[in-house]
Amino acid sequence: MSIVKAEDTIPILVGITGHRTIRKQDYDAIYTSVKTELGKLRNRCPNSRVVLLTSLAEGGDLLCAEAAAELDIPLIVVLPDERDIYEKDFSVEAKERFDFHCERAEQLFIAPFTEKVPESGISRAYRFRQAGIYVVAHSHILLALWDGGPGTAAACGTAEAVDFALNGSYQPEKGAALSAEGSNSDFYAAGRTDRRGCRYGAFSRKQRGVMEDSAGNR
Repeated sequence: MSIVKAEDTIPILVGITGHRTIRKQDYDAIYTSVKTELGKLRNRCPNSRVVLLTSLAEGGDLLCAEAAAELDIPLIVVLPDERDIYEKDFSVEAKERFDFHCERAEQLFIAPFTEKVPESGISRAYRFRQAGIYVVAHSHILLALWDGGPGTAAACGTAEAVDFALNGSYQPEKGAALSAEGSNSDFYAAGRTDRRGCRYGAFSRKQRGVMEDSAGNR
């Protein structure tokens, strides 16, 4: 019987989306929760590699990348724009961590366009939206550091990425949008970073069409 190596198996892709601003007093608790959940996932699936699919944005994305690095979980980095343009968004400290994770990434590329290019042309917001769509559409699990707020049509933030995952609220130029209801994904997970703190705990699981927090509250 031949032995299948871990690197030859199909990976479990954990997509990452998160707000850029995380309160300092919440950071450690959220970091610990992310690390714990990634560790649990790896333990539940010992015969598959867990890989993060992320744009490495400052804030939630980088937090998750840091937790993944501590667990030796590799990255696939999906940038919304050329690296030298994108990294202008970062603070000096965050850029150092961004560069570190880019260098350790197994793959790094600019997100292809899923939606039709608007008549007004390719804007920064359009590029960021396409990166978010790519992460959601290619993930088996979506881990979102999200404050629970609603998304906005045609926008490109964390709330919109959650809506992409749950409701397929984007318009592919070809084919159809994927959603949690219509995909083969086992589940989508979301960590909630309420503006008033970590009141919701770490992770939510999509069950029966609703988002429930870790205590089972809707």
